[in-house]
Amino acid sequence: MKILHYIRRYLPISQTFVQTVLENGARLGNQNAIMTHVVMKSNKATNEMLYDVSTHYSNSLMRKAVNLIHFLRGRCHNTDFKAADNILQEFQPEIIHCHFGTAAYFLYYIQQVCKNETPVVLSMHGFDVFVESEAFYPYEKIIKKHAQNNRLIVTVPSKFLKKHAVSRFGFDEESVRVVHNGFDSTLFYESYLPFCAGQTFKIIHVGRFIDLKGQKYLIEAISELKKRGITCVEAVFIGEGETLSHCKWLAKSLNVEESCHFKGAVNHVDIFKFVSQSHLYVHTSITASNGHAETFGVAVLEAVASGKPVVYFGSGGTPEIFEDSSGIFYKQVQEKSLDDLVEALGYFVEYYPSLDFAALQNARDMIVERFNDIRCAKQLQSIYSELLGRAPNIEGRSQQPTQQ
Repeated sequence: MKILHYIRRYLPISQTFVQTVLENGARLGNQNAIMTHVVMKSNKATNEMLYDVSTHYSNSLMRKAVNLIHFLRGRCHNTDFKAADNILQEFQPEIIHCHFGTAAYFLYYIQQVCKNETPVVLSMHGFDVFVESEAFYPYEKIIKKHAQNNRLIVTVPSKFLKKHAVSRFGFDEESVRVVHNGFDSTLFYESYLPFCAGQTFKIIHVGRFIDLKGQKYLIEAISELKKRGITCVEAVFIGEGETLSHCKWLAKSLNVEESCHFKGAVNHVDIFKFVSQSHLYVHTSITASNGHAETFGVAVLEAVASGKPVVYFGSGGTPEIFEDSSGIFYKQVQEKSLDDLVEALGYFVEYYPSLDFAALQNARDMIVERFNDIRCAKQLQSIYSELLGRAPNIEGRSQQPTQQ
């Protein structure tokens, strides 16, 4: 099956959802190519063909002139339509898979100009449902036009995002499928870290430092625990971003800077090393005023795969990860509630030594089985086949978590 993946910005994507699709799609028999507007990677080495359809190669004056012509013709900006047409003619894709609504925005114009009717899979992930219209004025209008295409299937990583996508863009509910963001379970295995009185209880949080991730609530909870006499707790924060300096200031102002360790950005493969050295993973993502929330937490899945208990705010799509769990090892608390968060952290500090780790392993295995990347890739393969009216070809290799 020939799949043309359309990504607005081609990044170093070795650990992203897109790369998961490419690698596992190839195992399932797909021939893949990538079309993009911006190549944000110096080394283009890849097993897939990589095409750039932007006008960034031209000087700024020429680009402005071309964009003016496109505007007068009712077309999108920064797009080389002739190059796009050549790619479509050369590769002859059976499916065009748009990653994020921003790619679908450009594809709409490309298909109109090139008179191309290839079926489309559109994977939306969150920002492209809630806020992307701020970047492109006609964005919402264009995505609504996509919604009228009966050869379109939309994928979202959670039921939470499906509800918002259908509401905003008018997609038919049957055309929107929940395909969770899979993760490479072979990179993570169970790592039990003992804890007893007199030792430090280690908490970890992984995520970009933006308001939506809510790291400040964990810092405040560490401070409150110490006020209540629980002084053995430390937290490690992995990530960088715009709120990092504020969080460092907050830790200092609350006199917990020695208990809050900010490690910055960490190579994805090395994240397991930090997670394995912790007792508990805490996920504090919140809901923004416009309804935007984290649609699906891959970092949470990786913590689960590492055998860690989890405390998480009940926002966005994160609760869907644990909807079949008992709540003993994975505790949901009300978002932004300091008291609830402190109570949950205190619970694990007190009862961690007596947790039934055999039962935790069973709970962990069930979640890993539901969300590993091979299973998610097979879901996509079935969607491709459905659009083409074929029986799905999903004979991929089985993949089990392996201890490293």
